[in-house]
Amino acid sequence: MGFSLDGWAGDHAGAVIGRQPNRLLLTVSQTGGTSPPGLFQSADFQGVRWFYNLFVSCLTPNSRNAFAVGVTSIANNTWSILLAEVDFLGGRDPWEPGIQLFSVMLGQGGDQSTTLLTALIDEAVPRIEYQPPADPGGGEEAFLLMERLRAAGSLDDLRQAY
Repeated sequence: MGFSLDGWAGDHAGAVIGRQPNRLLLTVSQTGGTSPPGLFQSADFQGVRWFYNLFVSCLTPNSRNAFAVGVTSIANNTWSILLAEVDFLGGRDPWEPGIQLFSVMLGQGGDQSTTLLTALIDEAVPRIEYQPPADPGGGEEAFLLMERLRAAGSLDDLRQAY
């Protein structure tokens, strides 16, 4: 099943009526009859629901990582994605309130699609503080942890596997 993503980036002035903070708006067009599974696949990460096959990145230089922590269907093929800021590596900057630019990639099998979107970030954005064990490899440990968690599905499964 092929699909494509379109992101909403129309609030550059921040004056859109009804715009919900800390959320991305995404449309998904597909050739099959079902939405990509990544919109539904989630696992527990430190007590937070995390959509592990919906890859979100804040594009502000030196900014912290992003997780999709909520996905809601709001209209035909239109999804609202709740964001959380994640501090894996330490030393990266927290997100500033205001309009931020994000990329979202959704993959399924050999298909994947990426788009750019904006979100109105406010002080109430969920923040996940996580410090991986000290490792001389620096950020490699956090990257490996994320990849292993994606494969395992939850922290409990990860603990049992490793």
